Amino acid sequence: AVGPLTITFAVGGAGAQREIGAAILRSLAPRIAEGTFRLNLVAGKRSEVADYFSDQVKLIRRQLPEAADGVRIIYRTDDDTYFSAFEEILHETDILWTKPSELSFYSGLGIPIIMAPPIGSQEVHNREWLLEIQGAMDQKDPEYTAEWLWDLLLAGRLAECAWDGFLKARKYGTYKIMEILATGTMERETSPLKR
Repeated sequence: AVGPLTITFAVGGAGAQREIGAAILRSLAPRIAEGTFRLNLVAGKRSEVADYFSDQVKLIRRQLPEAADGVRIIYRTDDDTYFSAFEEILHETDILWTKPSELSFYSGLGIPIIMAPPIGSQEVHNREWLLEIQGAMDQKDPEYTAEWLWDLLLAGRLAECAWDGFLKARKYGTYKIMEILATGTMERETSPLKR
């Protein structure tokens, strides 16, 4: 066996949508307890969000102690340690669940994205882009995550999202910016792996 699938739920910077994370936890608790899933709840630098998630894990611990052991809360007080911790958990993340914010671009790494509802016009446009490249899909009812997520896994839909995101999302943006700054122009790539 390969091991549990790891879902990372990254709440927005202001703590928006933290209730979605709680619903995911409640729904997946039995599957986390049996070792099918692990769950990362990302609170960022928001102590009130970390406290909220901690309270939710305590509730689960009373009902299903084994499930609480499969949940990590990622919270740090400063940017450097938070970014390091987030980078570390991405190495083990199989599914990223987030608003279509700046994290949308992680689809280029081949991580399938489950999208929480967008907040603001930029996220609406990011959502459209992710759907266009087929690197993400909209969330269904978080209270029933254990059912619909399992169906998506068995049908291969998340594998398709991972592959499409990897092939179609641009990965070389930093290098292209450096190229423009150095030369005043940019060579267009035709290979999907070099865009």
